[in-house]
Amino acid sequence: MTISCPYISYGCQEKVNYMQKEIHEKSCIHAPCVCPIPDCAICGSSKQLSIHFASQHQFHRIYNGISSVIMMGVDDPFLVLHADDNHPLFILNNFRGPMGNAVWVTCVRPNCFGVAFRYNIKTKNGGCSLEFWSFTASVRERAELTSPLDTFLLIPHSFSAGEEKLNLNVSILDSGF
Repeated sequence: MTISCPYISYGCQEKVNYMQKEIHEKSCIHAPCVCPIPDCAICGSSKQLSIHFASQHQFHRIYNGISSVIMMGVDDPFLVLHADDNHPLFILNNFRGPMGNAVWVTCVRPNCFGVAFRYNIKTKNGGCSLEFWSFTASVRERAELTSPLDTFLLIPHSFSAGEEKLNLNVSILDSGF
């Protein structure tokens, strides 16, 4: 027996064997993602969410491989980074802890895409600098945004010298970008 993918309303036209339904759901590129803005109830495919975000919310524009200067409040939980409607949203996450600020980037899209985006975060204070390279994790739910991943850049409180802003240079490199 074949059934339609449960994500048909998000663009999936696949017919799957009922016994393969769960496997397909985990690998479907049309699996819905939620808007990362807490008061927004929009849920859609990665592409639908990208289009929604560009028209409804504020974001920082990014370009493939080009470093963008981003000022972020030390207590801001995240900022949204966006290239265009054909690319997923990226979240610059920030968690202020006792040792400093943990910052990392996630990609709002289903986890079925095998290749992650590579990203770089840099920050400077006088003659000192910190730099971090990693790969994005894919997230679909708001809850996945709230706690640091295993890898992040830790910016000690002393590094920001009492400033209430983090001055970051962020670049995201392709993988289909």
